[in-house]
Amino acid sequence: MDPQKRLGLKTSIEKGNFSYQFIFIEIVLSQPNILRSLSKQDLTQLLGAAISVFQDKNNPEINYSLLSLSSTGLVLGRILEKNQNVEFSDIKNRFLQCEDFIKEGITDNRKMLICINNMADLYYKKLLP
Repeated sequence: MDPQKRLGLKTSIEKGNFSYQFIFIEIVLSQPNILRSLSKQDLTQLLGAAISVFQDKNNPEINYSLLSLSSTGLVLGRILEKNQNVEFSDIKNRFLQCEDFIKEGITDNRKMLICINNMADLYYKKLLP
């Protein structure tokens, strides 16, 4: 799915339905049992795709909601946590609500989500050959 396809939708209902499809898929993908079942290569691919999706959703022209950014951020955060990314603990220390976000998947802190995405992007670049 391409977040930019939302630009071509005309009605709020079409845009909402499209957004909720993303949210549903991302919530499923962020489940710990799903993440544990993925190979290292699959996790790396998912991480790269989620980073790209987050960056597209965070584009003001496309206008995705904070809820939609949260589901993408949850995928990113849970992958970082699963891979025991040391720098991710810095985000948890900086944003006290991060621990709750990783458990529950809901936040109203866009700045924290952007930091999670930036950390995931740095981590992803280290994983590439």
